[in-house]
Amino acid sequence: RLGTADRSFGAAALFATRSDRTRRAIVLGSVAAVVLALVGVASLARQSDDEPVGAPTSAQPVEVPTTPPATGEPVSSAADPTVPETTDLELRPDVSGPVNTVELIFDEGIRVVGLQTTPPPLSAVVSSPAPAFAGGSGTLDIAVTNTSAAAVDASIEIVLPRGVVFDALVAGDADCVDPDNDSPYCNVSVGAGATLDMSIRVALESSVVGRLQVEGDALPEAFDVPIVSTRDLIHNSVGRGDVAVIGNTVMACDDAAAAELGISCADVHAGIGDVVNRWDVPMTFTGAAPVLGLFNSSVATLEMPEGATVVDARLFWSGDLNQGGVVVEVGAERPVTLRGPDGAIVSVEAQDVSLGDQDATQYVGRADVTDLVATGGSGDYLVGDIATAEVRGSYGAWALVVVYDDDSLPRRHRVVTDPFDWVAPEAPFDYEVDMPVPVSVDAPAHLAVVAYEGERGFAPEQLVVGGQRLGGDNPFDSTISGPRSPAFDNSLGVDIDAYDLSIDTPNGILDIAATSGDDGVRLAVIALTVDLA
Repeated sequence: RLGTADRSFGAAALFATRSDRTRRAIVLGSVAAVVLALVGVASLARQSDDEPVGAPTSAQPVEVPTTPPATGEPVSSAADPTVPETTDLELRPDVSGPVNTVELIFDEGIRVVGLQTTPPPLSAVVSSPAPAFAGGSGTLDIAVTNTSAAAVDASIEIVLPRGVVFDALVAGDADCVDPDNDSPYCNVSVGAGATLDMSIRVALESSVVGRLQVEGDALPEAFDVPIVSTRDLIHNSVGRGDVAVIGNTVMACDDAAAAELGISCADVHAGIGDVVNRWDVPMTFTGAAPVLGLFNSSVATLEMPEGATVVDARLFWSGDLNQGGVVVEVGAERPVTLRGPDGAIVSVEAQDVSLGDQDATQYVGRADVTDLVATGGSGDYLVGDIATAEVRGSYGAWALVVVYDDDSLPRRHRVVTDPFDWVAPEAPFDYEVDMPVPVSVDAPAHLAVVAYEGERGFAPEQLVVGGQRLGGDNPFDSTISGPRSPAFDNSLGVDIDAYDLSIDTPNGILDIAATSGDDGVRLAVIALTVDLA
């Protein structure tokens, strides 16, 4: 969970904000009432003794109305229609929809507890380097300017609507706190005539698209950023850092069985000759280690800069539970085994399992392993015990996707999705998605793709990103990028490729499409980064 607040969303957001203002007014009004009462008592005390004064009563607590919990669906008006949930919608950044208002309240002094009341001599401008994603996150850049002749200490309270929660301060010299049952706030110190730049990330828990609006007395005008959607979102964020994708197969050519058929496994693994795909090769597991309880396993190396901070890490694994008459009884829910660089062996259960739409014996399991990778850091990761059939025509593999921050790297827009879509010659099995991205010209970008079942020699195939064709006519050719063990050139049904490219997105959309003319491919994970100016 990215936050602890429980606040209103959609039209309820406006009610929550207004209620918060009402709360402040009541608190201040209550203080004023107490002051007036004390003045009245003092005045009465100055009256003559023959004018009786009523006996004092014990103080009663002041009841401050609280915001009632939101119920039902988000409310909308005819002028501000509710947009339906976006499970499969591909929406462009200029979408309209319910407004979720964030209010920035500037108070003088460093806040510890309670409410401040004096506005400081500060102004602010808000912007966003990328669209916010429904069900994901949004980043707000805040430039705070002090035009006075003296340094100013201040707090910025961030009043959030329900469904929008504070995630983190991602850049800038500020001290941010997200207390229970209250709005988050950031303490800042701004020098005379100086501007302080800071960025905060908020999580958007709802799948409803619309707009995220930021307002406040210190802002010359309200700022509006679109809340957009893309298919099968796993992660999105803006930060100085990157996305690393590693993985490996747990299947290999069976030397003994292949030799009886006159097949060289060395040639198969090198992708040499006429026998280069799993349909023609007897298969066996790699990395079986019964002493460790592993019936299959493989290793890949995660490389991150020293001192990098792991933001998000997801483990994916996939296999075929029924192939060539071999049925795997353990099922897709079977936990896998993970060993990190520290040597600790952990059983990882799938938090979610998807079955293939055309072949329900094929599956993908997913698990959040952020804490494990944050502890393990860079180095070799072993994943094993992947449920799959050990037979010709089967496949088994895993991938680890790690989003990390590092101040030495460019600021980037980062998006990870996991479609597990079937791409094949039979219409309509292809993949096409509009990926909302920042508007850019010749922006450096990096795309990593994880696909299962792709074969070497089965063509034509196409992977087209922003009008650019990547990977030639056989992009899903069972190759895997990065150091790993075993390190086959031909991984027999597992493809993990990475591409550097330059993109132009004047409309804030990057189109990604995949087709196949002679092979069935499961497009499992897409990880995109775009450098920001």
